[in-house]
Amino acid sequence: MIDYVLTSAVSLTAGVAAIASAFPGLWPYRVPMALAILMVILLANLRGAARVRTAMSVPVYLFLLTFGAMVVAGIVVAIREGQGSWDSIPVTGSR
Repeated sequence: MIDYVLTSAVSLTAGVAAIASAFPGLWPYRVPMALAILMVILLANLRGAARVRTAMSVPVYLFLLTFGAMVVAGIVVAIREGQGSWDSIPVTGSR
């Protein structure tokens, strides 16, 4: 039980930090976002294991579909525009 709680807490915190990093305007709302997501997970767990599987499968399939679309888009761009080179990447600092 302790492992489950710690894993959930760390995963939830990392996810909220990633969202807040991607959208800096949400940075001050990290704690309310974490609590809201925690409530959703809590309610899903109270419904039972079958409902949790259904609820958690939606984000997983959404991730897989968007990741697949990104890979396909990258392949299409590589075919249309060529392989590319490292010379096109700007240098932003000195070593």
